[in-house]
Amino acid sequence: MARPMRSEWQEVKALGGSVPLYRRARRAGATHDEVVSVLRDGTSFWRYELFRTAGASHAEALRLGAEGIDAISYRDLRHLGVSDDEVRDARRRGAPLDVYFSARKAGLGHDDATAMIAEGFRHAASARTWKTAVRARRVLAGRNQATQANLTLVVRRAPGFKGDAEDLADEIVAEGTEPAKAA
Repeated sequence: MARPMRSEWQEVKALGGSVPLYRRARRAGATHDEVVSVLRDGTSFWRYELFRTAGASHAEALRLGAEGIDAISYRDLRHLGVSDDEVRDARRRGAPLDVYFSARKAGLGHDDATAMIAEGFRHAASARTWKTAVRARRVLAGRNQATQANLTLVVRRAPGFKGDAEDLADEIVAEGTEPAKAA
């Protein structure tokens, strides 16, 4: 990056841009003309800077912004090593990116994270909770007992559950096999 000239900073300031954000965007590879085009278009410069510092090109940053991708979650997911394709797929599947970030930060892979979110799992208190829920889901699937009702119970019970995934799966299956009580 060539050192920005004073006249460039003044132009950015005159367009309502932040000089610190401008510097970060330039360090991330944005040209002065790209920054000026963003400021003139009325695109959120703050979001643009987050996309650029996360590794997106100018065109990608504009596309991500137009798609409504949350810039903070995108940046955080990219710092975890999550690919653009996985971010877009999670969003396509209806996963809120902040929840998807929590799942990925807990160590879940893309498929497990999106599956648990699709089943209703939201923010968890800990990485352990996410992992227990995924393991219990796998235990149930291995036993051919991964019904929607059982998976819903996994989502409801995993937060705060003190045992391991086997115990959680056993408890859920046992509850489902108890005879109905007379009213």
